[in-house]
Amino acid sequence: MTLGKQKRRRRQEGWVELDRETSPHSWKARWMDWSETRTDQNGRVRPAQRSLVLGYKIAGELLTKSLAQAKWEKMRPLVTARSGSGDNPAPTFEEYVNGRFVPEKNALRPWRARSRDKFDYLMSKIMPVFGAKELAAITTADLQRFLVELARKHCHDTVVGMMMYVRAIFDHAIDNDLLAKNPGRKLLLPATRERNRPYLTGEQLGQLEARLAGQDRTIFRLLSRTGLRAGELFGLQWQDVNSNQTVSIQRTFSKGEIGPPKTKASAKPVALPKALYAELITLQKAAVDPSPTGWVFPSSKKRGKDVMPIASENWLKRVLKPVAALLGFAVTLHMFRRGFATLAHASGGTLRDIQEQLRHASAATTANVYVQSVPESVRQTVEKMDRALRKKAKAAKQKV
Repeated sequence: MTLGKQKRRRRQEGWVELDRETSPHSWKARWMDWSETRTDQNGRVRPAQRSLVLGYKIAGELLTKSLAQAKWEKMRPLVTARSGSGDNPAPTFEEYVNGRFVPEKNALRPWRARSRDKFDYLMSKIMPVFGAKELAAITTADLQRFLVELARKHCHDTVVGMMMYVRAIFDHAIDNDLLAKNPGRKLLLPATRERNRPYLTGEQLGQLEARLAGQDRTIFRLLSRTGLRAGELFGLQWQDVNSNQTVSIQRTFSKGEIGPPKTKASAKPVALPKALYAELITLQKAAVDPSPTGWVFPSSKKRGKDVMPIASENWLKRVLKPVAALLGFAVTLHMFRRGFATLAHASGGTLRDIQEQLRHASAATTANVYVQSVPESVRQTVEKMDRALRKKAKAAKQKV
């Protein structure tokens, strides 16, 4: 074959070459993309060059160039084909994530606000590194180096979350026939910083409660005595308060949106201490809207004509954080569930009872029946904890 014919063939069909900078060495297909051109200094029109990782030069995969070439021949018509709109078939990581992955996943199942916030946070870490890089050019080695660097600055949960989404994005690209292999599949979890999971101690809870009154104190007691998530608490309506001294979890209110419970297991009844149940009944009698669909903790501001619940973030910022700052310690809403689990266990509650109250059940647990009996041992655990915290709050109030 003459040199001219070889050049024309490379120009029309692309070529395969070995990338020795990766470990193990990888086979890459390269081709000219005439949908994106530039004019060089001599006035000649030059196409953009695209590349695609075909596989690795290891036994059982693509040990020889002929195997890599055969794979490219099968993939080439699909990969190099242009759509009627002229879209680039070799998108960058950022183009693919924002143009395909997020819209298609959201169409199947709308993202929860909290899940989308976490995803956006993780993408803010990876986009500066890979955003402008072609999806097909990102290797396992590239991703592994990125994870190692991420683990040096961020916690375990951030690194694990990043691995999960990276794998999902590349799996999605494979399903769309843009990649032959997922470079995130064999990623290893690097050593990460120890998890920082602070909780509120009994003394801290007592000090906080001693400085609260009225509705705010009731909210505080629900968070500290029941293990309720903040979104579940502020999503309560009066119809959810049951005569058997439980509350049913039928919705959540988070970041201004009303949504379903976090999981099916979350929709179980939650036990209330007897004294706290009585507080809620007293609160209902004085409520502006004590009807079944009235909010237990309504906001003073309306959204248009609609009354909405108090926003947990607003309550934390307006009520709880200023008090905690005066006492000399930080507080977050997540600290309440961890505090409940720790203090309930210290009070003699069994791990099984605490798991039942927090609704960390297995998938086999029946979760769709809201009205069901609460084991007596669970009730004894929350009662004992309630008495202990009220005692600490009374002692703290006497010192104020």
